[in-house]
Amino acid sequence: MWRRRSRSPRRCESGLGDEDLQQAIFDDGRGIARLLGMSRPEGLLEARRAQLLKSGFSCRRSRGGRFAQAFWQFWKRLCRGEKPKEVPPLEKASRLLLACWAAMCSWDPAFVASDGWEQASKVEAKALHLVLPLLKEVPSLFGLFALLHVTDMAPDCEERWEVKCAIMRQMQRHLNASGATCPVCLEELGREPATLMVMPCSHAVHSSCYASAVRAKTSAGRCLMCRKVCNWSNIIISRLLHDYRGFILTMVDEEDSDWLVFGGGPPREFLVASICADLSEHLPYLQEVSMTMETLATLYLEGQVEVSPQGTWIVSKELMLGNRWGRGTLAGPGAEPVASKPPHVRLPVASSLVSIASSDAQVCYNEFQIQQAGAFSAGALFGLISPADQAVMTFKVPLPMQLFWSSDFHKSLESKGLPVCEDVVSRSRNTCWTCCTTRSLRSLDACRRSSMETTRRRRASERSRGPPQRKLVGGADGLGNSLVLMIPKEFGEKRANLWV
Repeated sequence: MWRRRSRSPRRCESGLGDEDLQQAIFDDGRGIARLLGMSRPEGLLEARRAQLLKSGFSCRRSRGGRFAQAFWQFWKRLCRGEKPKEVPPLEKASRLLLACWAAMCSWDPAFVASDGWEQASKVEAKALHLVLPLLKEVPSLFGLFALLHVTDMAPDCEERWEVKCAIMRQMQRHLNASGATCPVCLEELGREPATLMVMPCSHAVHSSCYASAVRAKTSAGRCLMCRKVCNWSNIIISRLLHDYRGFILTMVDEEDSDWLVFGGGPPREFLVASICADLSEHLPYLQEVSMTMETLATLYLEGQVEVSPQGTWIVSKELMLGNRWGRGTLAGPGAEPVASKPPHVRLPVASSLVSIASSDAQVCYNEFQIQQAGAFSAGALFGLISPADQAVMTFKVPLPMQLFWSSDFHKSLESKGLPVCEDVVSRSRNTCWTCCTTRSLRSLDACRRSSMETTRRRRASERSRGPPQRKLVGGADGLGNSLVLMIPKEFGEKRANLWV
């Protein structure tokens, strides 16, 4: 007779039971949370790679793309007689969630982790429940903010909203315990955690206040509190670009109406280019390159690198520099290299020097220390790290303006009456709208300041003339009440009829 087997605890195909899987995910997640609690978290890219390998993804690069790479690995295993490892959906989704979390805080090459998590969450959204015991182990507010973005990438379901509410409650506890306030409006931040923008340094600000600070050019890609460079990941940048496109349309309408009232003003394509340029400076990434004093002096004499009156070194023409000691693109708050040392590093226009260090990293000066030292020449700049002949420089590179462009954004501009093409906006970064000529950064700023001074003088003269003459316009509203409006005469009869 056949005997009935005794029931054993439920186990996955990989040999892990539900409790074992939850404990493994908790241990790996606690390791990522411990990295985020450090002042300079290093190891997030390695944690992302480890979780991708455990989920069944391969992180090696292939010329044929992901499909060709996966097929080639499957063919080699088949030739060796090996059975390919099958990862259960729940474990795979959980590993991809942790990989996307680590990538959200650092960098995600080719968006492998984010794409994998989006696909796996549609099959196994229950993987979000495995994150709930991990929330109390996250000491960083930025880690919770990144985990909130990872949760938003999941489909709309009960698990998503449950975990999202738990993350916002944990963020509220962090903010209430620290008593943090917004540096712009000085209001408490713990009331509405969902409307906050958290920097990689874990300082928070209201999203609306941050947008106003962006246009006011008060931070230039830095934290409003500690002045550190906000080295966002490419996943967060792609999500912020979607929000900023709506902000661009709003700012164009507001500033265009202001210029319409006061008269004059730039063409609309230059207005769109100016807003895109300001936003690109607030979404920077870091590039590290090595350079000698002779190379920097040559670039300065040729006008490819300029120094602002405050002492900031700025790239005025696109550069392609040879690299020996630099690590290339740096990702995340820990400034980890995304790839191996590249032989050449590209620096686009408007890249600014953030720090300079010796090749052995024994001496390092940041941007503010360089400004205080008054290093307005290549000799004075290299004199800070003397007797080193070669220095490692870190540049803050603005986001390419082409990334703001999309077909939907172009249609939105056309619906607003702004038939602006992408090429015009890209060329308008270094073009002065007063004389329509291409200029260097220093002369462009001077030309813009002179035009702003002319506008300021015109407005002051208008105020000195006294209040504008107004006329009474009568009418009635829908309820039969009489209306009397004070309309300036220069608006004309058409504007007055619109008001009535």
